Amino acid sequence: MEKANLAGCLLDPQYRALKSETLDRLKLKPHHALYSNTNRRLLVLLKQSAGGDFSTNTDMVKSLCDLQNAEKVAQSYLVQVNTDGQVIAWETAPNVARRINGVNPRDGEYGPYVWLQAHTFTVAGNAWSDEELPF
Repeated sequence: MEKANLAGCLLDPQYRALKSETLDRLKLKPHHALYSNTNRRLLVLLKQSAGGDFSTNTDMVKSLCDLQNAEKVAQSYLVQVNTDGQVIAWETAPNVARRINGVNPRDGEYGPYVWLQAHTFTVAGNAWSDEELPF
């Protein structure tokens, strides 16, 4: 399936926000999400940190992939939104899952997470695993 152009998704009326309870059920918190029934596309909005990267919950990425694999949605995307509230990049959840596969996530309030770089969705600032340390 062709990658969507999501540059205007925040202003597109076909995308409506998911309720807080739905975000909890789907393990999408602390992020916000939008869904379009027209194209069965689920978008999770990642807010840019002060350091310029984006925290991404690994359980959330798995949940998005599971929804797509079960054909509950046609496509699932992670959408990077900068500090000015502008969409700067987007990538499919399966592609992000491949990028974070094998990376040791950090523990966080909403479960394990990684930091993704702006535009590239590559993992940034990964923590050392015990196996890699000499002590």
